[in-house]
Amino acid sequence: MRQKIGYLAAALITATAINAHASLYEECLDKNYMSDRAMAKCNEDEANTIMAQIRKRMNSIAATNYFNNWASSKDDYQKLLSDWERFRNNYCSLNGYAYSQGQGTISIYQSTKCLIDMNKRFLDDVEAIVNIYKENRT
Repeated sequence: MRQKIGYLAAALITATAINAHASLYEECLDKNYMSDRAMAKCNEDEANTIMAQIRKRMNSIAATNYFNNWASSKDDYQKLLSDWERFRNNYCSLNGYAYSQGQGTISIYQSTKCLIDMNKRFLDDVEAIVNIYKENRT
């Protein structure tokens, strides 16, 4: 029972921290709504925050003995992340370019917004891997 209460408390603290961070991101966008470049900076900061969560989660996967059978070393996880970041960056650059054919500042805003969206999706994918592992542990 205490363990369940502890998990619930940890989940509440995490949810509160995420909501507080989300409101800071929204405040940044609101404060800079007249400048695509300034809003792009808000997006970059948010994308970096999500990427830090991805790295933290990937490090915990790499530290789990179960996943040693998948990877020959922790370098495999770093390569996975760097390959994904390269793909994400190229994809988002193309995505942003499509908005204005490289003209104007909307391109940089859209490119950085794409970074957030792609990072969120990848974080969801990483969490799915963790959940599959948890569900299938014996």
